[in-house]
Amino acid sequence: MMRKLTQMDIAVDCDAGRSAMDLFRLGIKSGETRKCYGRKLRQVLCHIIGDDVLQGDLDERAEQLVSIARENPGSAVNIMLGLSGLLRERAGLPKTHPEYLNPSSMPNFFKPVKKLLKMNGVTINWGVVESTYAEVYNVAESRGWSREEIRGMLRFATGAVDRAAVLIAASSAIRAGAFGIRWKDIRHVYKNGDDLSFEKGEGSEVACAMLTVYPGTR
Repeated sequence: MMRKLTQMDIAVDCDAGRSAMDLFRLGIKSGETRKCYGRKLRQVLCHIIGDDVLQGDLDERAEQLVSIARENPGSAVNIMLGLSGLLRERAGLPKTHPEYLNPSSMPNFFKPVKKLLKMNGVTINWGVVESTYAEVYNVAESRGWSREEIRGMLRFATGAVDRAAVLIAASSAIRAGAFGIRWKDIRHVYKNGDDLSFEKGEGSEVACAMLTVYPGTR
């Protein structure tokens, strides 16, 4: 018969002598993730947060941060806001600067701290902290295709649809997502004398067509 849970089991599992770092490691199943989080936590607590805020080795600093967050969550939030400010400064440096930090990597500095506090039963207002992360600018620097590049793509196009896609994209600078279009999204533009109009008049000719991309959006 399976052994039942006893008070002694509960006492062992909830031993007050278990350190903050023991609980931190206990909450990470993957060995690789445990190493990665451990290195990043050490970087944050021992190398970024100054000695006038936390003192001692990693284990001691972890205990201090958990204690601060438990007794005064607002103070812990202020520490995290200060950390966010330092990281934002680095994110604002020129990309060639040795201290430059990619804004997209900012959350990685906070994930192990979140895990540390969570595993020690402490909650702070992370929403306030996360709202101060550096803005991620993910629009790649690019240029339009050259005529020679367009000719090269057209040579390898397998049909009229492929050729149309290349020419439409090249002439309008739309993105790949805009190609979810239907026939109803194409409107004829008629030439009536010297005027262009969507309305077909007597003796008018089709001059070109207008393509609506991302229909229903603004």
